[in-house]
Amino acid sequence: MKYASVAKRLKAYQKRWQTTLRWIEFGGAAAAALYSSLRIARAFPRPAETVVGVAVSVYALFGVGFQTYTRHREDHTFHPLYSRAVVLSGLYVAFMTYHFCALLVCDLLYLFLHRVPGAPPRDAFSMAAAVAALLIVAHGYRRVHRIRIIPVRLRCAKLNRRFPYRIVHLSDLHIGAAISGKHLGEMVRKVNLCHPDLIVITGDILNHGGTYEVQDQEEVESVLKEMQACDGVYGVLGNHDTETPDPNIHQFFSKCGIHMIDNQVAENDTVTLIGRTGILLSGGRVSLQSLMEHVNREKPVIVLDHDPKGIREASQCGADLVLCGHTHAGQFFPCTVFTQILYGKTGSHGVGQLGKTMSVVSAGTGYFQTPVRIGTDNEIICIDLEKGSGGAGKDGPECEQPHGVQDAEDGDADIGEYSGPHSGEAGRAEDKDQHLDREGKDNILL
Repeated sequence: MKYASVAKRLKAYQKRWQTTLRWIEFGGAAAAALYSSLRIARAFPRPAETVVGVAVSVYALFGVGFQTYTRHREDHTFHPLYSRAVVLSGLYVAFMTYHFCALLVCDLLYLFLHRVPGAPPRDAFSMAAAVAALLIVAHGYRRVHRIRIIPVRLRCAKLNRRFPYRIVHLSDLHIGAAISGKHLGEMVRKVNLCHPDLIVITGDILNHGGTYEVQDQEEVESVLKEMQACDGVYGVLGNHDTETPDPNIHQFFSKCGIHMIDNQVAENDTVTLIGRTGILLSGGRVSLQSLMEHVNREKPVIVLDHDPKGIREASQCGADLVLCGHTHAGQFFPCTVFTQILYGKTGSHGVGQLGKTMSVVSAGTGYFQTPVRIGTDNEIICIDLEKGSGGAGKDGPECEQPHGVQDAEDGDADIGEYSGPHSGEAGRAEDKDQHLDREGKDNILL
């Protein structure tokens, strides 16, 4: 009884400390938001200054307040207006980020130019900063609604067939408040244009509200079930998928046609898949060494791991290829810089190699909370695994840029006819429009 009482007190203290941290987080963000609002308001003449100041301050407090609330909420009810509030508050957070960056630049310019005859006043620089931030966010909002297909070509001596084995790699869909049927429909259309042999999803399929946050479950299930691959669709959990306890999550994945292989091994005629759960804090992550004990190593061994931090362990265990997500490549500047510092250049996004093991880290097919992408794209990675000697070791895979790849702005670039044993399956024969969108390839290809 004594130990139970101590544990109860510790839990209460922990909850109180977490609440205190949330208020500190909100307080800091609110102070920054109010300063941003003040600088915008002072650029207007009176009495417009007061009206603009109040209006922008209210929106600012709503933005930072609601974003703080969404990250720490404990209830499982989601009003239809919740998704709009997530988008609006996320846009403000992005605006505040770029407004501060722009203010820093403009204030430095003012510092050097204010003594120059005819130089504009400081308020004019403040207005310029606000306009610049608005334009950047508008561009990022437009960019977040498009999905790029990124081609990657890998060679592996273990491949037991002469023609390429095509794997479509998806990650971080974050289905929920911000992402629903429309974005997923476009994703599925482009996935099917790739005519994959296999589709894999490396975690964070759902946003942190679980299936409770999915606005129209039946529509989402129907859309995702349209993904076509000869050898099926496989996935693993990410850190957000079970952030909210949800007994319906596996039933949802099953209805979507996704085979979840957390802490499991799946094998087909060509490759062996090893699924690693992304739930790092629950004690449910089985060691990769134990999962690989009885694996057929004569085939390419592909590890699905949400977090790129698992790449080193996969290399030590002799995996041929690791597919990851999680980082979003930072999603928007300046987070892109911090993500590269934390994970390294290839660990944050793109193709990398450690020993004999190749890795491909996705920037995400969806986005999280803030509906803005600057310097990154939502991406579908189309991997062609081909027979060939590896460059890093006897059986290690080797990355090579596909031939005939050309940049395209928003259209789809032709990749040529697919020739394989499944060319008549999964709609390959019916769909003559075999195209891939190529912009962004330089960010991921070695």
